[in-house]
Amino acid sequence: MLKIGHRGASEFFPENTLLSFKKAFEMGASTIEFDVRQTKDGKLVVIHDKSVDRTTNGSGLVSEMTFREIRKLDAGKGEKIPTLKEALSVVKKFNGKCLVEIKEKGIEEKILDVIKKMKMEENVIITSFYTQSLKKVKELNPKIETGLITMNKIKNTIGFLRLCKAIKVNWVLPEKSTLTKKFAEEIHKWGFKIIIWLIDSKEEFKKWEKIVDGIASNNPKVFT
Repeated sequence: MLKIGHRGASEFFPENTLLSFKKAFEMGASTIEFDVRQTKDGKLVVIHDKSVDRTTNGSGLVSEMTFREIRKLDAGKGEKIPTLKEALSVVKKFNGKCLVEIKEKGIEEKILDVIKKMKMEENVIITSFYTQSLKKVKELNPKIETGLITMNKIKNTIGFLRLCKAIKVNWVLPEKSTLTKKFAEEIHKWGFKIIIWLIDSKEEFKKWEKIVDGIASNNPKVFT
């Protein structure tokens, strides 16, 4: 089962930073999850929000800032906003896996290019809320594993699972309040694996560990 540090060990360290990623692996995660966006000058950086306001000492939209401007910011504890390459290097160092979430459309090919150059295709699962992005990833590289993230309760489960088949994802990533044991069984019947998020207590971890194939947590201590 994948034990996933969500944005690293984000309960304890600045999210989506190299420090947070390293600490997640050291605390017991087998996998980390992080988000990718593009700067004004086309550099792939690891940050969740559209703007830098919440997670750094700066302000402004990532898409309207150059990489040089982004790099000057403090993302917490003196950490910088990492590049995709730097984040993948941490994963490689720990011989782990990672979930790379596409936060904006149009950067799929660039992301795959970096992954390919680093020879990390087997260590990566590309995730997104955007079905078109996941479809494009599979078209560009059918071997890369992909996962569709869902936040809302699925009313039409058959329609949803047909969509997952159509875009050829390997994983379904439901938010915990939307997943039931019955729905998990149905997802598995269709041949998909499941990552649930976010599970931040050991009690919840024990409840789900035999039902799903991966658990994402802000607190990697729940895995040990």
